[in-house]
Amino acid sequence: MALVGDHPAVASLSQGRITRGREAIRAELDGLAGSEVRFRYSAGAIEVEPLGPGHALASAPCSVTMISEAGEVERPIALTLVLEKSGGHWRLLHEHTSMRPQKAPGR
Repeated sequence: MALVGDHPAVASLSQGRITRGREAIRAELDGLAGSEVRFRYSAGAIEVEPLGPGHALASAPCSVTMISEAGEVERPIALTLVLEKSGGHWRLLHEHTSMRPQKAPGR
C-alpha cells in the first residue's frame, strides 16, 4: 500500500471490478489475506512512457500463479499502471490488470 497514492482518483481495475480510493483498495487486499488461495506475480519487460514531468504510463506482460490446496495454476495477464510523482516518490494513481481468456478444450 506504500506505493498507492492518496489521490481521490486512485483506482484499481481487475476482472470487471473497479475499486476507487486508497481505503477501498486496502480493504479489498485485506479481504484476500485470509483467502485459501495465494497469488504469485511475475512481471516481464516493463515499458514506461512519460506523460509529462510528473506522470508516467507503465505496462508489462505478467503471469499470475494461483496457489491452493488443489495445486498451482499459472495464467498470463497484462498490467497497466498510471503513476504520479509526488513528494519525490512515484505513487500509483491507476492500476489495471486483465487476464487472457482460457482457450476452450480442443481449440
